[in-house]
Amino acid sequence: MKSILYLIILSVSIAQDYYEYKIIPEDNGWGTMFGTHVSSNNFQFATNNKTVDGNYEVQFYANSNGGWELTNSINIEYLNAVVHQQLEDDFYILSMSGNANSTPPQNFHPGKLKIYANYDGDWTLIQIINNPDADNYMQFGQGFFRNNELMIINSKHREEDIVKLYVYRYVENNWVVEFSYEINQEYIGSTNLYIDENQIIYGDYSADLTDENSYEGRVLIFDRINDIWQLNTTLTSNPMIIEGGFGFSISYYDGTLFVGAYNEINKTGAVYVFNKIDGVWTQVQRLLASDFSPNSRFGYNIKVNENSLLINAPFNNDAGPGSGSVYIFNENNENQWTESRKICSSDLAMMDEFGGSIGFVNDYIVASAPMKNNMSGAIYIYHLADTMLHSNFATYPVTGNAPLTLSFNDLSQGYPTVWQWDFDSDGIIDSEEQYPEHTYEFSADYTITLTVTNDEETSTFTKENYISVSGGLAYGDLNGDTTVDVIDIVIMVDVIMGEVEPTVTQIEAADMNNSGTIDIIDIVLVVNEILGG
Repeated sequence: MKSILYLIILSVSIAQDYYEYKIIPEDNGWGTMFGTHVSSNNFQFATNNKTVDGNYEVQFYANSNGGWELTNSINIEYLNAVVHQQLEDDFYILSMSGNANSTPPQNFHPGKLKIYANYDGDWTLIQIINNPDADNYMQFGQGFFRNNELMIINSKHREEDIVKLYVYRYVENNWVVEFSYEINQEYIGSTNLYIDENQIIYGDYSADLTDENSYEGRVLIFDRINDIWQLNTTLTSNPMIIEGGFGFSISYYDGTLFVGAYNEINKTGAVYVFNKIDGVWTQVQRLLASDFSPNSRFGYNIKVNENSLLINAPFNNDAGPGSGSVYIFNENNENQWTESRKICSSDLAMMDEFGGSIGFVNDYIVASAPMKNNMSGAIYIYHLADTMLHSNFATYPVTGNAPLTLSFNDLSQGYPTVWQWDFDSDGIIDSEEQYPEHTYEFSADYTITLTVTNDEETSTFTKENYISVSGGLAYGDLNGDTTVDVIDIVIMVDVIMGEVEPTVTQIEAADMNNSGTIDIIDIVLVVNEILGG
């Protein structure tokens, strides 16, 4: 079992002794993409990643005494490795189907599913389900969903735009095909299937409903009547949007169906809520992110349990393109789903794809960032019931040449009403706006602090050396040679003695105590800078 590095990023007093917990495997590196897929049950989660030696591994984590521990792992062959997975209390299922949507499709791989059982803490392979029609279909298992003794699995035709659905039933210790159905569909998905004893729900997100290459998408619902599966319902979104991706992701719980349309409105995304009213599936809500940001792909993945709804937006841009975010929705007393919380990691950065995969583990939220740190990846865990105030912020870019003007995004949780920004770690409040701008005139590394307050709490968060500015003058550099040295001190003494009239730029560079003039305190600070104090 490999050793794991656990990082506790922030600490507050809630049900557990942290608000954000970050997991990074000790030996992960460039391209391992830890957290590409996350699947969870009530007490643990599984995630998969490439290893630095070119193999492929599934790791299992469980909560233990306030921390998250690696409890087991499975090594599998890398070729056409995990595309989709499902973790249950005693079973773990993974599909190995390549990528049906690549051009050309990856190796035209027929696909298969592997089923593992948990015997006394060890995962043992007990069954392989192979593609029943490998001559005509490929990528078997690109998407699947198991519910007790039923499982639905999809597969893509090798030559035509057809997706085939297979319904399997567990009979006498074996999975047997009970029903199959072909759908005219250009692309195949992995998070768009559901099945129980009474219904099959399938998201056909590339459906062209007007025969004009408009790809509005639809959801197909099969009912089981007299032991026969029948297609009875087709759902579309209202409004029906061209290339909206309606049906790309679905999640179902206790009579409520959530359908993601991640591509709507400049890829901003939306999630549609359906309930059965008088026996008829009816759209009751259209959910949007509170910040409604283009290219976020809100609704790319959806997870729901008895209390909450998780919706990811893995390409949100609070910290630059593709930084990502996760939204929590809850149902109010009027049976309306409303956004209660937006989560961004405390070290959010461009191209993290934070929230790329999401899940629940009992009272915790699991969110991966598979592209973080040059695609090495990370997983973050949050407590679902944490409603405390937490200061957080981000900007983009975090490097550049002076003068560098940046817009800062407040990502704090807990609904603050007062914001106090210190953009250069001098202890002086530079802005009290929620989303301020600030211009850095001088070459230096800057530490940023945001203090937020609401009616009950105050929270402060600091990012050390968060902004790196190059070019222009450095603090204390009066002669413009890009270094702070004794010559600059000589110039400062001459200014204080009245022998030299400083320029505006020189005053800005030398006035390190923000007094509005060059004085003896500035000389002391510059000497301290030269000595590395």
